Amino acid sequence: MKRYPQIFIATVAWLLGLTIAAFWILHLNCTAVIIISFVAIAALSIVRSKLGYILIAMSFLSLGMVRGQAYMQQQEQWSVENLLGQKVVLTGRVTGEPGWNDDKLHEFFISEINQDGRKVPGIMKIKALIGNAQEGQIVSVEGKVGRALGRASTQIWYAKVALIDTNTPYPIGLKNLLGRGLNAAMPREEAGFVRGLLFGSSAAVSPETEATLRAVGLTHIIAVSGYNLTIVVAALTIFSRRRSRNAIVVSVAGIGLFVLMTGAPASIMRAGVMATIFLLVGYYRRALDPRVALAATVGVMTAWNPGYLTSDIGWQLSVLALVGVLWLAPGFRPRTIKRHKTAWEVISTALGAYLATAPLLAYYFGSLSVIAPVANVFVLPIVPVLMLLGYCAALLGVFAPSISFVVMKPVVWLIRLTLDVIASLAHIPHASESLSLSVDGVLLSFVMLALLAVIMVRRTSNIVPKKV
Repeated sequence: MKRYPQIFIATVAWLLGLTIAAFWILHLNCTAVIIISFVAIAALSIVRSKLGYILIAMSFLSLGMVRGQAYMQQQEQWSVENLLGQKVVLTGRVTGEPGWNDDKLHEFFISEINQDGRKVPGIMKIKALIGNAQEGQIVSVEGKVGRALGRASTQIWYAKVALIDTNTPYPIGLKNLLGRGLNAAMPREEAGFVRGLLFGSSAAVSPETEATLRAVGLTHIIAVSGYNLTIVVAALTIFSRRRSRNAIVVSVAGIGLFVLMTGAPASIMRAGVMATIFLLVGYYRRALDPRVALAATVGVMTAWNPGYLTSDIGWQLSVLALVGVLWLAPGFRPRTIKRHKTAWEVISTALGAYLATAPLLAYYFGSLSVIAPVANVFVLPIVPVLMLLGYCAALLGVFAPSISFVVMKPVVWLIRLTLDVIASLAHIPHASESLSLSVDGVLLSFVMLALLAVIMVRRTSNIVPKKV
């Protein structure tokens, strides 16, 4: 990719502009927006000299500040955060799979929020005593709005929930059908774990298993982190290697269906956009550096919704994990790999993703799994196998429930063995340690990681990064 440095500099400058706009009030009018947009596009298309990189950086920095300002003004005018501290009655669609939390409350998210006929941009977390809401349904919620951390910035505790429309969209209905198939083919514990692997949902996973996964840094395999979609895309890529138009259409449709089945969180959308880009580029027999694809995806998604950068933890961790895989991981591999190539790739990928996400995990959650790289090396290679067997179990449970429980016994044993290995790793002394970082600590950590990335890139400058 000839323009990789320009695209990378433009993306970094754009993100920096959005960040600046989130902390300082800016005053740029419509004329400035138009001028800066044209200058930015022209700079990216024309500039080739190293001196011209400054023009690219300044143009996209300004453009990022303009977009960030517009987003902040929109948020100030009307969003879910304007409802903080108020007792409200809202309607919305349940997005993501509901589940019971540690406080015995039924927890779910709503989007497409409406208050007295007025649309309210954003997503809100709902916690209720009664679990009568299902994914895809339209509900009415009543309660006081408070702060939240994570996918949604606001939440309602002990909300009164009433069903308005119990119909569910087709993708959600298909996921629920496969979930019932899993319940017919496996015991509850194993079925919940496999459902997390297949659809990125931890709602059906037992609290004990979820705590164990958290202790060893493996919650991403049952969460909406993009890893699940990566495996699905790998299978679709094999199918689409025929490079026929029908194969590409089916593959892209499969990606879209999976995104909808998981509730379309930002991290899955990021993976879906990148996967679609690679499928389309491969169809036209062109080569694409995955770093360029990531930069383009991040730029497009934050242009559409700057909130991904400022408040969506799942999206932030998803992007940082891929940054670690693409920039840090190659530096942990020998220059010349003669033996055990797959093992080196798994180890380096786990280390790269771990280092890139560790500062943010410590900042948000106040703890860090020390054993996470080792756990990922042991468990990640078996996940694609479990997902394939899980799909087979779900289909068998749907079409032949009477025999599925017996036929899937070997699969259940394999799942139990995997869970036993994870539990053994979690019981290692100091597997998870408390570590809390301030904002300054996070910034310092990322500066050090950026310097490490520069060293890694220079060390591997003659190695073409693997496409993902």
